[in-house]
Amino acid sequence: MGILELVKSQKKASQRLSSYLWLLMLIGVSIAVIRGLVWIGVLFGAVLLSVYLWKKTKRKEHTALVGRLFSAIRYFYAIVTVFMVGICMRLFFFEVYAIPSSSMEATLVPGDKIVVNKLAYGPVLPRSPLEVPWVNLFFYLTMDSITESDRNWWGYRRLAGFTDISEGDVLVFTKGAMNETPFIKRCVAGPGRELVVINAIPDHFTGDEIHGTLVPMDIWTHDVSATMHRLDSIGINSRRSAFLGARKSNAALQARLPTNAIERVRSWGVIDSLNVKPEAQELRSRYLRAIDSTWTIYNFGPLRVPYSGMKLKLNDKLFYTYKGVIRKFEGVDLQYMDNRFFVNGQEIFEYEFKEDYYFMMGDNREDSNDSRYSQFVPERNILGRADRILFSNDWRGVNWRRLWLKL
Repeated sequence: MGILELVKSQKKASQRLSSYLWLLMLIGVSIAVIRGLVWIGVLFGAVLLSVYLWKKTKRKEHTALVGRLFSAIRYFYAIVTVFMVGICMRLFFFEVYAIPSSSMEATLVPGDKIVVNKLAYGPVLPRSPLEVPWVNLFFYLTMDSITESDRNWWGYRRLAGFTDISEGDVLVFTKGAMNETPFIKRCVAGPGRELVVINAIPDHFTGDEIHGTLVPMDIWTHDVSATMHRLDSIGINSRRSAFLGARKSNAALQARLPTNAIERVRSWGVIDSLNVKPEAQELRSRYLRAIDSTWTIYNFGPLRVPYSGMKLKLNDKLFYTYKGVIRKFEGVDLQYMDNRFFVNGQEIFEYEFKEDYYFMMGDNREDSNDSRYSQFVPERNILGRADRILFSNDWRGVNWRRLWLKL
C-alpha cells in the first residue's frame, strides 16, 4: 500500500470514528429528551452547533488579512467555548468537594474528595450571577459589599433529573446563608415522614441503610489490652473510660462503633457488656429540647417532616417545632402571643407549608451539626447527591483503598 492510499485509509477511518461519535451523541440526546430531560438536549444541541460552526469557519482560501481575522475569531470562540463547557459541567453535571470534618465517619473521613452528582435530582439553576462559577469572581472584585438580597436575582428552579431524593442518600446542601461552605449529611427522613429515632437510629431504617453509622459505646471487658488490639484491627479507635470503679472485676473502654459492627464486637469472648454511652444519651440540642424536654440527640420523636401542602393546626408545641423553618425558609413572620398566633398582625389558626423539607443526620452521631440542631433542610437548598469518593489524601499521603469508592 502506497503512502497516498495509507493517508486516504486513515482519513476514512477518522471520518467513520467521527460519524460514530456524532451518532452516539445524538442517541444520548434523544434518550435524555425522551426521559423528559429536555434541557440536556438543548445543552448538547448547543455543543453540536458550536462544533459545526468551528468547522465551517475553517476556510482554506482567503487573503492573509482575512485569514488572520478568521483565526483570531476561531481561537477566541474556542476559548469562550472551553469556559462555557467548564461552567456548564459545574452547574449542571457534577462538582468536586473536599470533606473537612469527621461528621460523616465512618462513611466519609477528612481528606476525602467526593464527586457530587447534580444530574441525579436535576441541577438547581443559579439565583444570581454570584452562584455562577468563575463569573462570580467579576462581581466579587467589582462590588464593594454583597448583601443577601444580591443573591436572589431570580427565583428557585430545579431542572428535571433522573430520580427523586431518597431516604438514605448522602446529600450536599446549604443552610441558606450567603457564601457558606456546603454541608454533607445523610438524608434520614423525607417530606411527610414521621421520624422516630431510637439509640441514634431512625426506626424506619433497616439493613444496609444503617451501616456505617457511628454510635458512642461503653465497652466493659475483662481484658482491656486484647479488646483494644481487636478494635484496632478492624479500624476502630478506643480509649479507657474516665468512669472506672463501678465494677471492680473489669474495666470500661469507650469507642464509636459502626452499627454493623456492634453485634460482632459483642460476640467477642473478652466482652462483658456493651451499651450506648450514658452521657451521650443525655446530650440535648436547644431545638429538640424546645419541642420536648425529654428528647435527646439519640432518642427523639415522633417528629413530622413538613411537605408542600401540609397543614398545621397551630398550638404551642407545633409553634416551637416549626417556627424556625416557617420564618427562615417560608418567609413568614409567624408570632405567638397570649396563646394566639399572628402573621403580619392578623390572627391565624392554621398554617400550610409551601415547600418540601428533609431531615439530615451525620453518620457520626455524636459529632455532627445537622438537623437535630439546625432543623429541616428545604429541597431548594439541596445541591446534589454524593456518589463516589474521587480520591482521599491526608498527612500520610494518598489512601489508594478509597480511590473511586462508591458510597
